[in-house]
Amino acid sequence: MGNIRAALDWSFSGAGEAGIGVQLAAAAAPLFYQHSLFVECIRWCEQGLAALPRNDEGSTTHLTLRAFLAAAAMFT
Repeated sequence: MGNIRAALDWSFSGAGEAGIGVQLAAAAAPLFYQHSLFVECIRWCEQGLAALPRNDEGSTTHLTLRAFLAAAAMFT
């Protein structure tokens, strides 16, 4: 989990690569959710959605981030 958090922090930092962060946030969302880390799941899903390019709306990545954001929000 520490490596995932570090990679997400870097990806969404000024020196990072937001595109990688979007993909990583979508891939990590199920893990945060399964471990009941709902606040953290929400945080990364929101950051991923904010950095998602407009032409990716409706993509699997977009829908994954939206689904886990909604599911985690139900528990917070």
